[in-house]
Amino acid sequence: MKRITVKRPNEEFNRNCSYRICIDNKKEIELKYGEEKTIEVDSRSELLVAKIHWCGSKKIKLTDTVNEAEFEVRANKFLNQKFPVLAVVPLFASSFALNSGFEILKNLGIGLLIALFAFVVAILTIGRNKWLNIKNIS
Repeated sequence: MKRITVKRPNEEFNRNCSYRICIDNKKEIELKYGEEKTIEVDSRSELLVAKIHWCGSKKIKLTDTVNEAEFEVRANKFLNQKFPVLAVVPLFASSFALNSGFEILKNLGIGLLIALFAFVVAILTIGRNKWLNIKNIS
């Protein structure tokens, strides 16, 4: 049996969401804001991953770790802090362009909305395993 300690530091974002820690695609524990938990897992367990809603972290191989390991789970600062702001600013700009009387500004606003939508879909699908960062700190 391996002992794994998972820590979640105090962060200003994702404060009200708990992170699910899964081992071999089975939910083991939930980490709330600032929590630290220790679990025992089978020595044959292979993968450790942290999840939040539909997103998560990259998978970490447990076969490479020692019998007692410590991991820290943090939110990706860009995706959790800066991405929502970057997504809202063009939305406001395009809404002003769509409400203007000029046809070229309307077309520019529609193009900007389509590009923004494609960017958001790409972040939520391609980058969904980068919303959380998990690293071995032992």
